[in-house]
Amino acid sequence: MSAIRAEDLLVYFGEGFMPPDRPQVSEWAEANRVLTRKESPFPGAWNNDRTPFLVEPMDCLSMDSPIRVVIFMKGGQIGGSEIGNNWVGYLMAEPAAHGPILMVLPTDQMARRTRRQRLEPMMKLPCVARWIAPKKSRDGGNTQALTEFGSDGILGMAGANSSAGLSQFSARYLFPDEPDRYPEDVDGEGDPMDLIEGRASAYAAQSKMFVPCTPTIDGASRIQGLFKNTDQRRYFVPCLRCGDYDIISWKRLKWEKGKPETVRLVCLKCEHGHTERDKPELLRIGNAEWRQTKEGCPPDVRGYHLPQLYAPLGMRTWEAQVRQFLEANEHADRRRKLKTWTNLVLGEVWKEEGTGADWEKLFARREQFPTDVPMKALVILAGVDVQDDRLEATAWAFGRGEESWAIETRVFFGDPDTSAPWEQLDDWLGSSYQHESGQPMEITGCCVDANYKTDTVYRWVSARSHRRVWAIQGRGGEGRPLVAAPVTRKRAGAPGVEAVVVPLFIVGSDTCKGLIYARLNLTEKGPGYIHVPVRPGFDEEWAQQVCGEVCEPHIHQGRLRRVWKPTRARVEGLDCFQYALAALYILSPVWDALAETYHDEPTPQEPEKGPRLSPGFQSAVRRRPTNWINDWKRKKS
Repeated sequence: MSAIRAEDLLVYFGEGFMPPDRPQVSEWAEANRVLTRKESPFPGAWNNDRTPFLVEPMDCLSMDSPIRVVIFMKGGQIGGSEIGNNWVGYLMAEPAAHGPILMVLPTDQMARRTRRQRLEPMMKLPCVARWIAPKKSRDGGNTQALTEFGSDGILGMAGANSSAGLSQFSARYLFPDEPDRYPEDVDGEGDPMDLIEGRASAYAAQSKMFVPCTPTIDGASRIQGLFKNTDQRRYFVPCLRCGDYDIISWKRLKWEKGKPETVRLVCLKCEHGHTERDKPELLRIGNAEWRQTKEGCPPDVRGYHLPQLYAPLGMRTWEAQVRQFLEANEHADRRRKLKTWTNLVLGEVWKEEGTGADWEKLFARREQFPTDVPMKALVILAGVDVQDDRLEATAWAFGRGEESWAIETRVFFGDPDTSAPWEQLDDWLGSSYQHESGQPMEITGCCVDANYKTDTVYRWVSARSHRRVWAIQGRGGEGRPLVAAPVTRKRAGAPGVEAVVVPLFIVGSDTCKGLIYARLNLTEKGPGYIHVPVRPGFDEEWAQQVCGEVCEPHIHQGRLRRVWKPTRARVEGLDCFQYALAALYILSPVWDALAETYHDEPTPQEPEKGPRLSPGFQSAVRRRPTNWINDWKRKKS
């Protein structure tokens, strides 16, 4: 037997201290992960070459990596969550990595769906399934929320909307997915992200956390705040002609006007244009690379930014992204559409600005109507605002697509506690206007603000319910419907006077103003456009009243709030418009029936007695098995 040399002993001794040969997360995924049609439009074995930009963030989550925190700010549908899913599979398959995992989705329902669609197929992989003990009938270890694996592992899934789910157990590995969609506060216990991070405090330096998220609003986005405190890595790709490296950014995409299909990624140095089919070569590992763009950050924290512009061949194309941008710019609600595009395509926060309208532009675009009411207008509705010494009212006509025409504005002076201004209003509501078809058109319905002089308004409205006159009250706050189902209000009368019972409609003021201001900023006539005539009353003061509020963004406790604020003392013109629009939503007319009435040749008719309704309106009101008015009448009876 030959003697062992001293130098060989040193080698063998050193090898005993070498770390075990464990795969990286990306290597494990490529060797084991199989995507089903439920999980991906590209079913089959996981292929790192399809999404090479995911490899480095994945490998930072490997056992041997010194990185503890990976922040992934991204566009929509670019693979961020799949990094986390691969990581979970890796942690369950590698016995040395076994430990408690907490995966958090925005809601419990999303957590259950993610488990069923994403994780359960992966748990059937032999390398994972061998560590999951079979569930026994009386064993509560494995449930929809908890899965035990190996001797030390447990996977807990929770919704950020439940504090109980977030406090299940201490966790070594944290996977909070899409934290910008989490509630501001969970069950009164604080920010869910704080609760999640607190679950790993016992593991300290042994813990790892992966946070993928599409950003939302500047100043309110959680992922924005997390990403700012990282080294902010971006994926640089080479020009295939000159070799200059740069990121794929929106400013580099160029196309011929009106032809999104001609879009090219242009090199800012040599102006070479790359097509969609160049993506595999642009993105390929060895060509492209992640580069740090910020210094002075903790060495164990990494941040990655990946817009949807990097979507690989076969997924969302540059052409589709350009078309979405162009369509958003032409949409009636341009701000909301561009916000979605900015978040999902660019993977960037949306910077909110105050929303308002320019009264000078509104006044300058006044037009001459051919008659009192233009042909496309099919119903007239009024809104009435109650003031200390007067009633202010405006009649608005509406047509298909809620295109609108201001018809007449009036002021009825007098103390609202006396009958004088109400008698004037009563007479005016019976006014007849000449429609361009030649037929007369009357005011079909009216909403009266009951926030002020409430009892007086209730009594006046109650006596005119047969004329489709309604009491309304505005309520601020985001997310309210423009008009909610009515609530019954009762006011006791004086001795010998009958009590008054009326349906009160609640108008979502913020919703209504947002809709009006979006339409005030439309420039092309058609659905939603607001027409203003050259007529007495529609002067500069009226235009300033209609444009007299602005919606300003405010960050409160880390969340965005949009607050409407007046820019002047008087905004009655805007209020009356809101109330007329509310009347339209209450009536819900059938446009085809009204169009048939006013676009056909007029036929002489005897004046009808009874309710003052526009011609054809009775047949044009949408019939429903149940509706607010009938429900309220049944309750009253």
